[in-house]
Amino acid sequence: GGSVKVAIRLRPLNKKELASSKSNKGLRAWRVHENRGIDGKVTQRSIRQTGEEKAIEGKSLFSFDEVFDEDAATDDLYDAVGGAIVKGAVDGRNGTIFAYGQTGSG
Repeated sequence: GGSVKVAIRLRPLNKKELASSKSNKGLRAWRVHENRGIDGKVTQRSIRQTGEEKAIEGKSLFSFDEVFDEDAATDDLYDAVGGAIVKGAVDGRNGTIFAYGQTGSG
């Protein structure tokens, strides 16, 4: 039996977002919950606040099988998600990796 797994790597803030959040060093558009290894939860955050991080009213909460933050290396993603699929394909099993992201987004 096959299965579908969804993994994401969060993008870093873009130049416009960085400019609007200079006073908020370290503030990110999304927050990865500490227990991401268990339930892979990600919450949208506001980057327009002055001084403190604040969740957006009516925030969105998403769950994924794997979540990687802005600092994750491509090798980390491959080891966690792609490696087993590639090995299976080399061994003769079917496998698909669908990767999507805007060019230059991180």
